[in-house]
Amino acid sequence: MRRSPSLLALPLALCASTLTGSALAAVSTPFPGVTVVDDGNRVMAIADLCAPGVSVRATAYDERRGTPQEWATKAGVNADVAINADFFDFPGWTYVIGHARGNGKDWPGDKQNKEARVFWQFGPALADLASKDPSAIATEIVGGHNVIIRDGHSTGPGFDGDAVILTSHRRTGIGLSGSRTKLYVFATDLSLEGNEMAAYMFAMASEGGAPAIDIATNEDGGGSSQLYVRGQGQVITSGRQVNNHLGILAKGSGASPQCSERKPTQPLPTIGPTECGKLKSGEGLSRTQAISSCDGRFTLRQQSDGNLVLYAPNGKHIWTPMSIGRDGGYAFDMQKDGNLVLYSPFAYPLFVSNTSVAGAEFALQNDGNGVVYGSGKALFQTQTSGAEAPPANAPTTALPQKPTACGKLLPDEGLARGQSLVSCDGRFTLTMQNDGDLTLRTSDNAVIWRTDTVPAVGYALAFAGGNLAVATPFANTVWDTGTGGHAAATFSLQYDGNLVVRDGTTALWNSGTVTPNAPPPVKGADPSKDPSGAGNGNGNASSANGASGDGADLEGGCATLGSQTRGGASNTKSIGSAVMALALALFVSRRRATTSKSSRSSRH
Repeated sequence: MRRSPSLLALPLALCASTLTGSALAAVSTPFPGVTVVDDGNRVMAIADLCAPGVSVRATAYDERRGTPQEWATKAGVNADVAINADFFDFPGWTYVIGHARGNGKDWPGDKQNKEARVFWQFGPALADLASKDPSAIATEIVGGHNVIIRDGHSTGPGFDGDAVILTSHRRTGIGLSGSRTKLYVFATDLSLEGNEMAAYMFAMASEGGAPAIDIATNEDGGGSSQLYVRGQGQVITSGRQVNNHLGILAKGSGASPQCSERKPTQPLPTIGPTECGKLKSGEGLSRTQAISSCDGRFTLRQQSDGNLVLYAPNGKHIWTPMSIGRDGGYAFDMQKDGNLVLYSPFAYPLFVSNTSVAGAEFALQNDGNGVVYGSGKALFQTQTSGAEAPPANAPTTALPQKPTACGKLLPDEGLARGQSLVSCDGRFTLTMQNDGDLTLRTSDNAVIWRTDTVPAVGYALAFAGGNLAVATPFANTVWDTGTGGHAAATFSLQYDGNLVVRDGTTALWNSGTVTPNAPPPVKGADPSKDPSGAGNGNGNASSANGASGDGADLEGGCATLGSQTRGGASNTKSIGSAVMALALALFVSRRRATTSKSSRSSRH
């Protein structure tokens, strides 16, 4: 049985609880920095390559031929997780199909077939998929076969036309997040086609609380598909010995040699919103930025967790183009060509309005509808008009307590419109202005930092749970530091002009406004009261974009993955996603019911 072409051509809408059965998979953290998602017949291990002591290991030539467990438990390996890797010449055992390097040493040249194919390489500050010559610094290399996920999307239905991925077999896969800081290894003893494999990998990454998979390949399948977890044995097994493997070591402390965050390539919008309820041509939103309708009730927010969400006055989300996760939404642009586009950090368009009318503008109306207007016509709509009742008579946002000390905000303290926080030396003032903008000024009234929340109808600044946030009158967040989940965190306006959120000695966020040449302190200021405790701005503290402060903004645990084209329907409704999720779940259920577990071929 094969899926119809029309179904394959549609976006995949996946809900993890539906896709993986009536109950969610078991999620555990057996080793520091490693999460295991176990659904019985499918298992995924997710490694944080930047966690202390986490590293990657591939098979050296003299370690070849063994099950993943046999290889992982060798004295010179000691891997905590291991899978089978590249195809090999079974039963000759003499060479692997692609490139191979293990523990810093290449396999002998005549033992690598070196087909023109992709390969995974890991080394100092290196974790990536490559297709040309291996990097000289790579210490661990295993070949890949079909690329099944690219730019966060399944490459199906066609893949590369290879019958191996278009037919149903047991599967093994390797993937990385867009930032290249998360490694995913997957194995199943169920027979799956390529589209099904990609779907399950997406869903299990989501269940494991990890960023969306950006790139992934199909590895050796059939009877070779196996996955070992120390303390549990081979949770996916056939007993077959294979030539090479990929392992994860999680020592819990020490170096993380493959850690190097891939830097975004997508430019951020150079101009934010300049008018309430609008993104004019050439304007856009970066992460943590938002616009609100002019009455302040509806807010469209590009969140620090990567999701673009339209909120109603009660804080409920009423529209999102897709749930995409940390390596997803990065820049939301009302382009000059008339297209409204949501870009990933790596320049991939995740959502496109398909409204190519030069000079078009996006309006977030007081009725809750988001509309792209061009040439006097409505070209695209979120279709959220009338989502909530008429405006309330009074704001619903509770105003925070006033600051009780100079230069800092304690939990639940903040600023209402017109209120200010002054550094203890009197040189810097943070003000929640009457026009809704939060600004940081020097003593000579020069603005050195602002949230640009004038068009977002900023109403109150509050510090709670470690998160510093600006809200509208109707309880929608329009800017924040993305540092929630740190109840013991503190917020300081320091002597050097830097705004810093700290948890203990760790800077979670800072404004980057270290200003040593600001006007002199106000007469009589007491330097001993500097809330920083050190007087230094920690200008290299991590940005809010790396934090996870948005919480459970999207309900139901569903992930909607865009179509394989770079465009996409101009007005996809959430009900369409639900229908697709049901269709895919029904297909997979039928496939599972008819699939034999006896597939044991060596090249799948």
